[in-house]
Amino acid sequence: MNIELTDELIRDTLIEHKVITKKRVKRCGSWTNKKVGRDRHIPKSYLYICGDLECRVCRKKRRNIIRTRHYIQNEILTAKGGETILCTLTIRHTAKDTLNDLYKRFRTSLTQMKKGWIWRKLKRDTGMEYHYDTIEITKNDNGFHIHDHITLGSFGNTLSLQEIKDYLFRTWKHYTSKNGVSRISKKGMDVSLTPLGGHSGETDTKDNGYLEELEYFSCKYKTDKKYKHPTLTEEQIDREIRTINSIIKGSKNGKIYNIKI
Repeated sequence: MNIELTDELIRDTLIEHKVITKKRVKRCGSWTNKKVGRDRHIPKSYLYICGDLECRVCRKKRRNIIRTRHYIQNEILTAKGGETILCTLTIRHTAKDTLNDLYKRFRTSLTQMKKGWIWRKLKRDTGMEYHYDTIEITKNDNGFHIHDHITLGSFGNTLSLQEIKDYLFRTWKHYTSKNGVSRISKKGMDVSLTPLGGHSGETDTKDNGYLEELEYFSCKYKTDKKYKHPTLTEEQIDREIRTINSIIKGSKNGKIYNIKI
């Protein structure tokens, strides 16, 4: 079975068991008739595509499109002598932190940081022509871990990587503290040059993340009666899928923000 058919099977299994209940996602992949023409009496069949982030199939297609756009823009920039700089931000977390609360604090801190004077200075001094975020969610024994890989497309940068890191740490510490997150450490941050915006040895806007893993485990529970996850029950997995889907609703992850000069 190819990857797309596997994704369709997983999505349809989650729909069947009401882990996903959104109507437009339930319709995705189905053929429907639409009346066209002046008198609207001529039926025409078409394949309905929902384009929703809750849909595993559409979400992956969307990421592939975004990844291609990033690659093209980064390649154009580097071809004219610019560079792509990868900045990684994270926040302290514990096993007691809920994903909803942690994500809200993270997003609010990020939004406020980008309105601050240090971010404006970084845009000017790095010659930032555009930037985009790749926010990722993982989970370990210490709870949910949220981090953002910010790719800066820069031309004429006058700052060293260490200077960029120092400025980012200063402003990120300020705004995360303002939103109730304490003890931000430089160890959780990184600034580096990156070939065409890639990170972690891969391209940007990665799929196969924590949500994709949860969806796979949920499907395994529902299609294999002998399956048992080493740490999570079926109910816990389904609850985390619903939580992640609720917080990524309307996400602009990967959107390219061009800087007006």
